[in-house]
Amino acid sequence: MYFRFTRSIVVTIALAGLLMGCSDDAPVTPADDDAKAKVAESTESAAEPVAVETTESEPASDLPDSDDLDQLFEALAGGGLRDLESARELTGEGSVARVYLEYLLSQANALLDAGMPGAEALESERTDDGYEGCEPYAGDDAVCVEWTEIEGADGVVVNFSINGQPIDELLVAGNGTVIEAGNQGTFELLYAYQSPVSGNFFVALSAASASSGMDVTGLYSATYRDPSGRQLGMLDATTPSELGADSTATVFISFPAPATIGGTINFDLYDLDDYSATTVTIPTA
Repeated sequence: MYFRFTRSIVVTIALAGLLMGCSDDAPVTPADDDAKAKVAESTESAAEPVAVETTESEPASDLPDSDDLDQLFEALAGGGLRDLESARELTGEGSVARVYLEYLLSQANALLDAGMPGAEALESERTDDGYEGCEPYAGDDAVCVEWTEIEGADGVVVNFSINGQPIDELLVAGNGTVIEAGNQGTFELLYAYQSPVSGNFFVALSAASASSGMDVTGLYSATYRDPSGRQLGMLDATTPSELGADSTATVFISFPAPATIGGTINFDLYDLDDYSATTVTIPTA
């Protein structure tokens, strides 16, 4: 059974990467069905959104306590690898809340694998409706992520909205399909996410090299063909330039709006020996 967090409690203590002041006795509203992660079903069709319905109020015990809620949303705002890993157990297994946390973990891992510093933590605070993370030092012009309509089951968080939109309308998890990349190795879609803040489209992939290694620089020229047929160039790629023999890495690519979930990522990889090209196409639904 799910429960929705509704009570307004205002505690504003703005610290970079910290969330403070959550009440233990917030009333909640239950939902009938478990919030499950949306998964890419095949190359031909996108997974159906999960409907979450609400009924009468129930005790607040089905949400984590205030300290655990603070820890979870502090981790989501901060984006740090260790904090996200520690907060994983505060989300329900198989829930869309867990998949969103794992998506953020994939970004943190991609930065680590590329030898880059972690993403800058959002400046976070508790709001009337949930939690909010904003760009630090930006003042009134700060871009913010808002997590509201928080739902719990059995003492963990299972669902919430991001800037007013349900997670299952924004995020798709890969279905485990492995895409061959010639004799260089394989790729697998981990997550595809449509940002409700910027409108940009983000994709996390798992790359695995063969015994000959993999030249990953082709990802810097990746394009995206969205469901309408429009082709868009990438905004950025977080990836090592090369993988050694029998190695793995998480890579992260972003594309500009109006790219939407359901299209294909396309890029060429070049053989390290003879420089022959292999075209790789990865569906996002």
